[in-house]
Amino acid sequence: MKYRIFQIFFIALFLSGLCLSAYRKTAEASISASNTSLAREFFPDANNFIAHDQPFPYVVALNKRTKLGYVILSEDLRLNIHGYGGPVPLAIAFSPEGMIINLRALPNNETPAYTGVLDPFLRQFINKTRQNQLELGKDIDAISHATVTSDSIASIVKASLHKFSTEVLGDQHAQDTRRQALRWRDVCIPLVLLALAWAALLLKNTPLRWATMAGSFLFFGLITQTMLSIVQVANAGLLNTPDFFKNPLWFMTLAVAFIPALVIGRIYCGALCPFALVQELLPGFFRRKTRKGPAISPKIDNTTRTFKYALLLGILALCFTIGKAAAANIEPFVTLFTSHSTKTALALLLLMIILGIFHFRFWCLYLCPVGALTSLTARLSVWKIRAKDRCTSCGTCARVCPTKAIELRSSDVKHQTSDEKLYIDHAECILCAKCLQSCKEGQLSLARKP
Repeated sequence: MKYRIFQIFFIALFLSGLCLSAYRKTAEASISASNTSLAREFFPDANNFIAHDQPFPYVVALNKRTKLGYVILSEDLRLNIHGYGGPVPLAIAFSPEGMIINLRALPNNETPAYTGVLDPFLRQFINKTRQNQLELGKDIDAISHATVTSDSIASIVKASLHKFSTEVLGDQHAQDTRRQALRWRDVCIPLVLLALAWAALLLKNTPLRWATMAGSFLFFGLITQTMLSIVQVANAGLLNTPDFFKNPLWFMTLAVAFIPALVIGRIYCGALCPFALVQELLPGFFRRKTRKGPAISPKIDNTTRTFKYALLLGILALCFTIGKAAAANIEPFVTLFTSHSTKTALALLLLMIILGIFHFRFWCLYLCPVGALTSLTARLSVWKIRAKDRCTSCGTCARVCPTKAIELRSSDVKHQTSDEKLYIDHAECILCAKCLQSCKEGQLSLARKP
């Protein structure tokens, strides 16, 4: 019953967020063309500003009759280029000849800790023109551990240069250097990892599952620093979705998490989340045996696990209310892999690592908002691990389940009879296959509801 309530609340909240975001975008579009305050800052010597609406909103700064330059806002160009946390709007000042003479990042949803490194990164674009390629690693040095954000800003600047040169200055020979070439690596590797995770489950192969977790740790965590985050969910509700061709991995992380969750369950949490490997290695690294069973009563443990659902709803409600996904940036795995964080985020990461040494997947079980959402989705999955009719309820699977998603319950709760039946909480199951391996009678299997 509790899952149904949380599902209803999430759907209602997400739809409300979509409606509110659509209203905000309409309001923002109506006022952006008349905003000349940035033009005054960029051109303090100007005494006259003329706003134009076509071919897109821009402002011309003049000193008497002398044209000093132009100012455009990238969000007015409708480029649909997003960073890790959503759009990164820029205010760009051009000389009369089309050279960038100043630019500034406007309020955005990127990780707050990036703010300190954005200014020196942006200064690299000053004095650039449409003739410059602006390629990361060649012409422009990327922000460390923020490749997606760096690439997005570079693409925004290149696209802005092109549109300004062709549509305002009338340079018909300007070449659009922003070529939309699909990054097949970012599409294929997530699908390969998903296939390996699926195979490990169906074959009940533990080494293959560990290999999949290692691959996910390398690809999502170390190489791309792009993993499923509640920030993405919040941005989807805020209608801040990037161009698929520019950032396919943004969509693929959502796809490999929630589409399989509707089919088979939380396979992303069990094998594809890069933080999964860290959490399962922690106890072994410190040579400790984790507490798989709750240190408190099962009733209190089950109640405590609902906190992650409340956290999910609370975070999304806050993001939708203020109109920014940055409020969702609390997840320790983002801090771990991006290395850009606040002191609060670092303290949370350290706390989760310490607790993870003593308790199996503490963050997953009690706090993870992404895990809460995949749990609610997994409740709707077509195939689930189910006990067959001949199951003797021996309890072996319950004893080996690391998340305690399986337990024996009295079939007559009122009279507490000794006749116990197997109960599987599919919202807490991470599909590690340990229960399937342990059942010597072969009475557990992935099956559809009869």
